[in-house]
Amino acid sequence: MNPALPKTPKANGTERLRGSSTLQKSAYELRDEKKSGVKPDQSKQQKLRRNRQFREVYMRGRRQSGPLLTLFFMPNKLKLSRMGLSVTKKRFRLSVRRHYIQRRLREAYRLNKMRFLQGYDIVIVARNIKKTTGFGEITAELLSLAQKAKLLKCQA
Repeated sequence: MNPALPKTPKANGTERLRGSSTLQKSAYELRDEKKSGVKPDQSKQQKLRRNRQFREVYMRGRRQSGPLLTLFFMPNKLKLSRMGLSVTKKRFRLSVRRHYIQRRLREAYRLNKMRFLQGYDIVIVARNIKKTTGFGEITAELLSLAQKAKLLKCQA
């Protein structure tokens, strides 16, 4: 809280800064929330990060391809699945576009992570994703490829 501004008590017992309509948190409170043990949806253990890890999946793993995505996968000896993304500069020249596609793919995986079997390394490669391609199409393609690869828990 900024000590220069006077505080105004609210009816429910919380305090707010005069001239501010919202409750503001200090940097210390935000830091403590981060340290509280709540992990993000995709921690470092659940990501493929090194070039060596990607190469291993490409060489030793299997592949399923569709018009929008290619899915490389192989079993790992862990109790969790790790995911990596490949959105190349060759196909998507502008960095803004590459990062937009990466965010879409990461979110599609995150929302459906509970459907995937555990114990796999998965690399998702973007192929022909146009500007008009919707999030639903990307998600449907990802789930379709995962089902063909038998990576989903319930094979319906």
